[in-house]
Amino acid sequence: MYGCVSAWPTVCVVLPPVENVEPCGVESSGWSNTVTSLGVGKVGQFAYGQEGKYQYLATKMPMMEREVRVETGYLDDAETVVVAFGSPAKFVKYAIKQLRTDGPRIGYVRPITLWPFPYDVLREATAGVRRVGSYEMSGGQMVDDVRIAVAGQAPVRFIGGVSTDDSGFGVGRMLDVVDVRDRILALHEDREQPVVPGYETYGFQIQPHQMEATP
Repeated sequence: MYGCVSAWPTVCVVLPPVENVEPCGVESSGWSNTVTSLGVGKVGQFAYGQEGKYQYLATKMPMMEREVRVETGYLDDAETVVVAFGSPAKFVKYAIKQLRTDGPRIGYVRPITLWPFPYDVLREATAGVRRVGSYEMSGGQMVDDVRIAVAGQAPVRFIGGVSTDDSGFGVGRMLDVVDVRDRILALHEDREQPVVPGYETYGFQIQPHQMEATP
């Protein structure tokens, strides 16, 4: 048996033979799992079929919807609520903690599960607030869910943007507490949001011919 390391140049080594391998689990069935959405199975195994697979999922959904996970903070007297998830949420929490020491009454809601989304928690958290912001490192993946949850109780603004680095790991310039703080404070003070770093260079600019009606 040979194994290869993915590098340049490729290096292959001889692996020792596999002997006396115990089956996975104490009571292994010996069956392999087929991961597919088609509802098919292997010979001798139960198969849902297309309809059966979808019926299984349809009856499983209500159970999954009970697994909502969410974290909140500083909501008791908040005038502004910021919603953020994932890595940016850590920066949002820290920035709000800093801002709180200066006086602005800002709270946060951090969805841990995006599906199921914490609609009920967010709706309750934004009752009576003046404004809501959705801070995301994207073009706005979550903001529509935020608007659905808030249900018109307060205006919802998207205060994030696309920000990454050349490595592709997503550690963009907007993952800086100073920038996060500035964007949250602009939301709280009803000011225009700062330009997302890079948008002034790479942002789409409409051309004169695109302003003309298509004949």
